[in-house]
Amino acid sequence: MTERLSQKSVKLILEAAFLANKLGVEGIILDEVGIRGYNDDEGIIVASIKDHDFEFTGLGLSRLQSLMQKSTLLKDLDAVTVDMVSKENKPDVIEKLAFDAGKMNFEFRCALPQAIRDIPRTDLNRTPLFYFDITQEDVSNISKSMSAMRCKHMTIQGNGSDVRFRFSDEAGDILNFGIDSDLESLGENDTVSLTINLKKMLPILKLAVQDGNFRLNILKSNILYIVVGNMDVFVMPEV
Repeated sequence: MTERLSQKSVKLILEAAFLANKLGVEGIILDEVGIRGYNDDEGIIVASIKDHDFEFTGLGLSRLQSLMQKSTLLKDLDAVTVDMVSKENKPDVIEKLAFDAGKMNFEFRCALPQAIRDIPRTDLNRTPLFYFDITQEDVSNISKSMSAMRCKHMTIQGNGSDVRFRFSDEAGDILNFGIDSDLESLGENDTVSLTINLKKMLPILKLAVQDGNFRLNILKSNILYIVVGNMDVFVMPEV
């Protein structure tokens, strides 16, 4: 049994798979609850918790790097058709996706959603305690500072309306730079300080800034929340 996916669904699937693969998420689940994937080792969640009106009840995708390598062959997504192929004895179980780009076509075998690590099926709390905007220049400075200091971590310091990034190297040298955006506080406290792992955060920042300036939200328990395209990215604090 086969059924054609809409162009909207195809683009959402590939966008989610691309982001998840970039952030080391091994598999994603797509269903009536939304899209979600979890990198347990790094504490990173990618999600879009809402009903996207997919043509299926549940889809699991693993081997995301393989899917991305194949999808680079698709030059014009608007000219690509994708059919879902279900198992003969289980029409609700999608066995594979068949991509057809005219002269080129390929099939990609899907995974069972229940075989992929899931996150709680409730709307994730996005209410920030603090937030500020980050620009392309800020991301460039973070990358350059990381290389100059040869450090793995960066401390975000907010005091009143000021936001500064602090780097330190093994010799004890310190580098600081401030950003133009003000720290916005939605709670009683107007001071924040937290240290982030640049190895996992810098790729997220670089992806987010491709669409222009973006907002970095600091949630309860120092969870970081950033919107990347149509997806939400949550980064858990290191213990």
